[in-house]
Amino acid sequence: MAFGSLEADALQAFVDSVKQKLHDTPGDVTFSEAERRTLDDLVRNPKPRRQRMPSERLSRTRKFEILRKDEPPFECYVHVGFFPDGRLGEIFIDADKEGSLTSGAFNAASTAMSMALQYGAPLEPLIMKWEGMRFDPAGPTGDPKHPLVGSALAYIAKWIRQTFPDGKWTELRPGQATLPSLTPDPAVNSAEDAND
Repeated sequence: MAFGSLEADALQAFVDSVKQKLHDTPGDVTFSEAERRTLDDLVRNPKPRRQRMPSERLSRTRKFEILRKDEPPFECYVHVGFFPDGRLGEIFIDADKEGSLTSGAFNAASTAMSMALQYGAPLEPLIMKWEGMRFDPAGPTGDPKHPLVGSALAYIAKWIRQTFPDGKWTELRPGQATLPSLTPDPAVNSAEDAND
């Protein structure tokens, strides 16, 4: 249902009328048969809702290489972004050779993973799928924790599993419910401006 579509507008009008009826009639509220069917459908078949990432968020970036015989290493950057509660919410992959088939495939895979996470999919089964992928570039990485991988996506999955074992930013302190504030420190900003 697209925002601004006739279906969305009709649904919003229905929700507004139900809210008004509930507000105007304290106690028992009666609904028409059509209203009951619509309410029943909304309760039994809730539509998935996307939780969008905030405009500013904490993220972490990892650079890695996959070594190749008789070629320069395949260089890749993975960027992971987090919701304010620390949950992983997005993944971006910047691969060697922008515009290549590999780069496009990584872009598609990371967009699909990000959308799945924002719609509430659990991280674990997504990571398990990536860990088992085998395609070039593959091979030694030079990373002692993950010395040999079947693909760049397999490396990324292993890194995410190791770095964020419960799918959250690991630097939350006990009792801390959200990530540190992203509010800029005026003293730091004025010092940076003075240096420019």
